[in-house]
Amino acid sequence: MRWAPSRLPRCLSQSRSPHHTARTASHNANATLTPDQDIATILNRKPDQHGTLQPTRVIGTVRTIRNQKRRSFVEIGDGSTSRSLQALLEPHQAEGLGTGTLVALIGTWQRSPPGKEQEYELQVEELNVIGPADAEKYPLQKKFHSSEYLRTIPHLRLRTPLNALLSRLKSECDYQLASYFRDHGFIRLQPPIITSSDCEGAGEVFTVSSNAAAKHIGQADGSSLDGPDDFFREPKYLTVSSQLHLEAYMNEHTKVWTLSPTFRAEKSDTARHLSEFWMLEAEMRAEALSDIMTTVEDMIKHLLKSLGATKLVQELVTLKRRDGIKDVHSGQQVADLISERWTGLTEGPWPSVTYSEAIETLESAAKSGEAEFNEFPTWQCGLQVEHERYIAKSFGQGSPVFSLGTVLMNEQLVRALTYSFLMAAK
Repeated sequence: MRWAPSRLPRCLSQSRSPHHTARTASHNANATLTPDQDIATILNRKPDQHGTLQPTRVIGTVRTIRNQKRRSFVEIGDGSTSRSLQALLEPHQAEGLGTGTLVALIGTWQRSPPGKEQEYELQVEELNVIGPADAEKYPLQKKFHSSEYLRTIPHLRLRTPLNALLSRLKSECDYQLASYFRDHGFIRLQPPIITSSDCEGAGEVFTVSSNAAAKHIGQADGSSLDGPDDFFREPKYLTVSSQLHLEAYMNEHTKVWTLSPTFRAEKSDTARHLSEFWMLEAEMRAEALSDIMTTVEDMIKHLLKSLGATKLVQELVTLKRRDGIKDVHSGQQVADLISERWTGLTEGPWPSVTYSEAIETLESAAKSGEAEFNEFPTWQCGLQVEHERYIAKSFGQGSPVFSLGTVLMNEQLVRALTYSFLMAAK
């Protein structure tokens, strides 16, 4: 749904001046008002071949306002881009406006004076306040806000340029992934969120019960409930993985995938552990591990190249460069690191190493002093995060690395595949 002119609230309607209003009415009578467009679209508009620009309507939230004696400069955002649209108002039009105010503007999209950062600006002729905001109490200001603080205002945090960008990025990822899997013969499934199985077998599950009075409502092994539960009759959990469901479907459909909510009850307050997240899982019948590896590499490269064709990645790099944040491990600017990793992910084939090669490389590095590990690499203990980082750096040179092979453990031959590719981003 879009705002039609007759539906725009007129709680606060301000025009440039009585004399100018008459000119505006005459101008609008002879020109067609362009349909509502988002700010990302408007910022890319240029005059036609005759240099003529039609009147433009935009709806957005005031990000900043700068008042001068003869004019006021207002930056407007609507979530469609991290950039702001600059609107030029007369001082009386800007009275009562503040950060967070939702406004509808009608004006002419015209070229800015030479030397301005934004090539074009909106010369406002009419302003309507849709949602007023108290600038002194509005919690979002033109400064850095930590993630912890933004979590205390979940209804407003998506108005920040970075969070709005991440929402658009996730939406585009969902679309591109669905397109890739559909084009390659995969069936998308919607496995249940409430399940009786603990797929991971570790017991870190959230138990679901309709008995609000129960304190110990069940264990991951399916033991007894604390009090009756007439609804479920047996322990139920929030899913930790859709793997078992996909494997059952795979026997009929050959190739299946899902992108669905996942829940983990691990008591770990780190960036590597989330209690709720969306996980992409896929199952396919393949004759060799190389078929799976090829699909994984091809899928991620397709996703990244498709994202690179949009302006989302450049927006992300620009925002990070503006923040000036450095990576805690490398000391590099995060913006530069994103660009390097993007190149490493999309260019050249991803190397693969056997488990034997990985362990031998790690042992050699540790003994020679080339690398220091908190845990010495051994066959029995598997690869730790610090080991994965070193392998990705040594073998991948910026690209992901597949680690696969055979591992002899407890006198049994266990086929092992580190399906989660080892990324330097870890």
